[in-house]
Amino acid sequence: MHTTTLLLLLCVMSGCTGVDSTPRQAESRSYRDGWADTPDRPWPGPEWYANRIQDWRVKDGWLECVTGAARRAGRTAHLLVRSLDGEGPFEVAVTIRSQDAGPPDPKAAAGILLAVGEPGRDYRAAAMVQQAPGPGGGLLVWLDAEGRLNIGSFSGERAQGHAWSIGGGVDPTALPVRARSIGAVLPGRGPVRLTVAWDGEDLSARATSTGEVGGGTCQTRMSGAEISGGISLFSARGGTGGAGHGFAFSDFSLTGGRAHPERAWGPVLGLLYTLDQSREAGTRATADLRLTAQLPVLAEGDVVASRLVIDGRREPIAGTLGPDGAWTLMWTVPDLDVGAERAYRVEVDTRTTTGTVTGSAEGVIRAAPAGDRPFVLGSLSCMKNRGGPVRWDRLGMWFPHEDLVERLAAHDPDMLFFAGDQIYEGDITPPDLSPLGVAIPDYHSKWQRFLWAFGELTARIPTVTIPDDHDVFHGNLWGSGGVRARKSKGVRAQDAGGYKMPAAFVNVVHATQVSHLPPTRVAPVIGQGITTYTTSLAWGGVDFAVIDDRMWKDAPRNAAPEGNWVNGWPQADGFSLKEPHAPDASLWGEEQEAFIAQWGSGERRTGTWTRVVLAQSPLAGLHTLPQGTKNDAGIPSQAIPGSGEYPPDDRPVGDSDTDGWPTAGRDRAVRLLA
Repeated sequence: MHTTTLLLLLCVMSGCTGVDSTPRQAESRSYRDGWADTPDRPWPGPEWYANRIQDWRVKDGWLECVTGAARRAGRTAHLLVRSLDGEGPFEVAVTIRSQDAGPPDPKAAAGILLAVGEPGRDYRAAAMVQQAPGPGGGLLVWLDAEGRLNIGSFSGERAQGHAWSIGGGVDPTALPVRARSIGAVLPGRGPVRLTVAWDGEDLSARATSTGEVGGGTCQTRMSGAEISGGISLFSARGGTGGAGHGFAFSDFSLTGGRAHPERAWGPVLGLLYTLDQSREAGTRATADLRLTAQLPVLAEGDVVASRLVIDGRREPIAGTLGPDGAWTLMWTVPDLDVGAERAYRVEVDTRTTTGTVTGSAEGVIRAAPAGDRPFVLGSLSCMKNRGGPVRWDRLGMWFPHEDLVERLAAHDPDMLFFAGDQIYEGDITPPDLSPLGVAIPDYHSKWQRFLWAFGELTARIPTVTIPDDHDVFHGNLWGSGGVRARKSKGVRAQDAGGYKMPAAFVNVVHATQVSHLPPTRVAPVIGQGITTYTTSLAWGGVDFAVIDDRMWKDAPRNAAPEGNWVNGWPQADGFSLKEPHAPDASLWGEEQEAFIAQWGSGERRTGTWTRVVLAQSPLAGLHTLPQGTKNDAGIPSQAIPGSGEYPPDDRPVGDSDTDGWPTAGRDRAVRLLA
C-alpha cells in the first residue's frame, strides 16, 4: 500500500511552495565496444544500461544474458551514448552466440532493438524498454529458433490489463513481422555475425555463421522517422525447456547515427549528502558534511581508489567503501565552511583488464540558507515508474519524472526529503526475493532508477531519504523491533510482524539510502541484526529529527488478534480501530520515544527557530471503502468518480498501515510532539 508523507511541523513553516562521467570514446561517426578491457562483472560499463542487473554480466569479453527463463524473456542492454536520427545511413553489427548446448527453445530470440523510445522523449525512458512490446518499443531485428532473420515491430499493443509489473515474457512468434529471411544460419554451429543497415530507404539485415556455414538476409522499406531512436541488445530465452542462459554478445559496432557522450552513466551513479549545523561555530557558518556516492554492482577489487575534491583546491579526501552488497563510497568532512556555495567532485578509479580508468561526478555544496527568508523543503514519496497496460510512451512510462524534477527544481529547495518508497519492489518487473545474491542486485536495479531520475537535484541539494516498506521489498510493514517475519499455521509472514527479507538485504537498503545521515541516536543494531538510523540534524535554522515509524511498530495480528487481520485490515465484524486496543503496543518504540522526548524538550540548538520531525506515515488514517468490503484488494477495479461525484456506498474504515495504529502508541507520539 502507498504510504503518505508526514512532516510533523512543531511550528508552522512558511514559504514551501549532474551526474557526469568520463566516456571511453570521443564523438565520431563510429562506435565499437567488445568488452575486451572490461573485467568480469555485472556492470557492462558507463555506455550501457542493462535490464536487469542480475540478468547480465561481462565474462571473458562477452556481454552475457545469464537468464533464459521464459517468464522474463526479453532482456535488454541499451546503448546510452549513441542513437539513430533517421537523417543518414547507418550500420550496426554484433556477434551473437548461444550459451546452451542443444537446440534452442522454440520461442528463443536474439538480436537488436532499433528506434527504441517515444519520439521527443527522454532517452532514459527508452532505456526501460524490455520484456514486452508496447508503444515506443521500437523495431526488433532477431534470429529465431530456426536460425532465420526477422524484422518486426516491438511497438504493438499488448493484451494485458492494468498492472504494476509486466507479466510474462515476450513471445517473438507472435510479433508482427515485416520481413523474414529464406536462408538460415545453422543453430549450434558457433557465433553468428548480425549486421543491420539502413541506406536511407531500405532497412536490411544479414546473418552469417562462423565459417560462412549458412546465412540469411532480409530487408524492408523504412522511412527515417520509423528508424529514429535508441539501440539495444535483445535476448529472449535460450536452450530448450527455459533453463540455462540467454544469449551472449561481443564485438558491437555502429557507424552513423548521433553521438551522445554526455549520456554515459557511471561509475558514480548518484550522490546524496546532508549538512548538519548542530555544532557551535561562533560567527562562522559551518556544517558537518556527510556524503554518499552510489556505484554500480561491480566485482570485488574493482574500486582501486576514490577521492572527494572540494572547490578544486582542497586536498582530496579518500572515500570509505560501504558494507558488502551496498556498493557505496562515504565521506565525512567536519566543520566545513558553508558561508558560500562550494563545488565538489567525486572521482573513482576502477579496474580494467589493462589498468585503471577514472570516472567522476560533480555537485554543489549548498550555502547555508539566509535567515531573512522562508526555509523551503521539497518533500516527495512513493516514486512509481509505470502503471496501466504495457506502454513505453508517456501514457505508460512515467520514469524519469522529468516534468516533476523540473518543477521541483524551480522552487530551489533548501533541502529535499524523500519520505519512503523511493522504489517499489514490483515496479516494471516483479521482485526477485531469493537467493540474496539475486535479490540485492534486483534492489539495485530499482534504486538506480531513483538516482537516475533525481540525481541532478540530490547532487546539489542536501537530501534526507528514509526507506519505507516497499524499499525493503515488503508491502505494509510492522517491523516489531527488527525481527524476521515468519509464517506459521494460519498466519502469513506478511501479517506476522517483522521483516520478510533478511537483515543482510535490509542493511543494504539502509546503507544506500541513509548512510549520509548523521550517526544513529539509538541502538545501532536491533532484532535480527538490522541497522537503525534515528537521528537529528540542524540546517538553515531548522532542527530536524529523523525517525523510522515502521521499525518498532507492533503487528496488529499479534497485539490485537481479535481483529482477525489481513494485511492491516481488520476482518472481524464490529471491530473498530477507534477503540483503544492494545494499550501496550509499540509504534515508535521505547528508544525512539526517549530520543524524541529528549530532543523535543531541551533548549533549541543555537541558530534554529523551529523543530521538525521527518517520518514516513501520518498519525491518522482517513480511509473509506465500498460497503461490504473489508480490505483494499478490489480498489483498482472500482469505477473512478467523475468531477463533483462521490461513491454512493463508501464508509469510513480503519487501516493499521498508517500511524493511527496502535492508538495508544499514536497518542504517546502526539503528546511527545506537543
